[in-house]
Amino acid sequence: MKKRNYFLEKSKLKTIQLVTESQNLKNELHDNLIKIQLQKLTKTDKIRKLRQQIAQINTIINQRIMEELNEAKTKRSN
Repeated sequence: MKKRNYFLEKSKLKTIQLVTESQNLKNELHDNLIKIQLQKLTKTDKIRKLRQQIAQINTIINQRIMEELNEAKTKRSN
């Protein structure tokens, strides 16, 4: 249920906000990967969660792009 709530919460944001959020999560992922290599981070499950969140945001962005392309195609055909 939490995953669905996160997805719905993020789908309400504007695309620009989603891109910014994705970049922030990627930076956080990078920082955590470095911490793991330096053995300063013991909870590696955070990596998995960050990757899932990034994938969910990218899915929302891609869905919006596809919707815009489909709308443009229908306008051209009419």
